[in-house]
Amino acid sequence: MEQRGDLVDVADGANEQHGSVAAPAALSGSQAPLRHRRRIDRGSPRVDERWRARCDPTAGRFPNDHGGTPRGPSSAWSALVPRAPPCSLAVVMPPPRTTQPLGSQARDAARSPDSERVDAYFSADVETDGPIPGPFSMLSLALVYAGRYDGRRFERPQNYDRTLYLELRPISEEFQAEALRVNKLDRDRLLTEGRDPASAMTDASAWVRSIAGGDRPILVAYPLSFDWSWLYWYFVRFSRQGSPFSHSGCFDMKTAFAVKGRLPVSASGRSGLFPSLQSSRPHTHNALDDAIEQAEIFANLFEWSGGHG
Repeated sequence: MEQRGDLVDVADGANEQHGSVAAPAALSGSQAPLRHRRRIDRGSPRVDERWRARCDPTAGRFPNDHGGTPRGPSSAWSALVPRAPPCSLAVVMPPPRTTQPLGSQARDAARSPDSERVDAYFSADVETDGPIPGPFSMLSLALVYAGRYDGRRFERPQNYDRTLYLELRPISEEFQAEALRVNKLDRDRLLTEGRDPASAMTDASAWVRSIAGGDRPILVAYPLSFDWSWLYWYFVRFSRQGSPFSHSGCFDMKTAFAVKGRLPVSASGRSGLFPSLQSSRPHTHNALDDAIEQAEIFANLFEWSGGHG
């Protein structure tokens, strides 16, 4: 083995113990023995000034054995070994570390344009003559503006005077007498005096949008499932503007009470509300009365810090 500066010539078949794939030297006309050439990685952090001085930064190739002109493109070395990068020294610095904001600052920094939208809440209550829309009819509905939330602060209404109450003409002949006994509505009267469903639901959709303004309308109810199923079906079926609540703009107060009160959903009915969360208004089964009562409960729930009682 013959060592020349930073290059080592190793005869073909010699013990290879310095790492990477070797490249054959150019063959002479006499077919001299194949020799391999490689650079020794000395593992030293110091820069070998001799090696740097012998590099050709223009051609970007390794020099020959004696530090002279690099071999031309016709040599086996140039043909088989990729061009080495120019011998330049560069220090790669890691990207600067940034201090992440904490608490509300982190939440604000992560906001997307969609997250800047504000919720406008509407307490909803309906009275019907049966369990499901379509075979049965919605006889009355009430919507009450119940506040707004921008992701930072909830604004409770000073009063609950922004309301909508409508009575509708039945859409089918089926009804359950028990449902009528509860809501005390005269179904026969509504057959002649009730609003046409298409006109009523179009007006209701326009009213919600006008009150919400640029905010996103969110329907709230306790529990949500019954009132939402009726109102969404009627909006989609009859309103010329469709549903102002889209397909998912809703908030279930029963679930909110269960989560904040650390209770099972099955134990989170309205009868189980803590006294501090209840409304002072009676539950009358009149859609407007009950929607206002529900709006007060919603605000109490929203402002409540949670816990048992």
